Amino acid sequence: MRHLISSFIFLSFIACNTNPKKKAPNEVKGYAQGTTYQILYLDDRNFQRSVDSILIAIDNSLSTYNKRSIITNFNQADSLLEVDAYFIEVFNMAKEVYTTTGGAFNPTVTHLVNAWGFGFENTEKTDSNSIDSLLKLVDFDGISIQNNKVIKNRKELMLDFNAIAQGYTVDVLADFFDEKNVKNYLIEVGGEIIAKGKNAEKKPWRVGIDKPIENQEERVLEAVINLENAALATSGNYRKFYEKDGIK
Repeated sequence: MRHLISSFIFLSFIACNTNPKKKAPNEVKGYAQGTTYQILYLDDRNFQRSVDSILIAIDNSLSTYNKRSIITNFNQADSLLEVDAYFIEVFNMAKEVYTTTGGAFNPTVTHLVNAWGFGFENTEKTDSNSIDSLLKLVDFDGISIQNNKVIKNRKELMLDFNAIAQGYTVDVLADFFDEKNVKNYLIEVGGEIIAKGKNAEKKPWRVGIDKPIENQEERVLEAVINLENAALATSGNYRKFYEKDGIK
């Protein structure tokens, strides 16, 4: 979905700037957190280097795909690891959602995510016995932060903040552009989007939503949404799923 959204933003940008007298928005794009990101903004300054610096810092803290990140070191360590401000903020956010949902959201499902092939490690065989044993390692209450250090009561406990990390990253980038007094921007990281102000045509930013069909080669738009001073999160399981013996 994120690739379609990125390309649709780009196509909308082309369509909205057919008038040569209209100044096109600046664009910053690239790869981060195992996905793509794209930012459009109305300002003469070039923020590519600053954006990359922010994304690298967040990756070095929260990415389970970064072998040198803080969260990777925590997942491999016995306990007691010093963490940075990004880690602490996301940990506290995760704890709040965990508490609010009665544990329905739990960032310690890492072993299960990997077992089903959706994480940073893949397991070839998954059965009920292995799942039962991995369920015993789902224990967010067994992890805490004290004096800027994260502590776990069992070595096997692991964290995975990917469910909220991209949305958090969008918020961090939005704060950066707000601090730079940029009034109009559209930020997208892996399908998580925030829009402020208007586009170059002084109209709301337009975002395409992918139709939920499995074939990636036959992508069509299900809807087009106008965003102005609003955020949008997208997700789906129609192209990323576990299949065994032809059964999803």
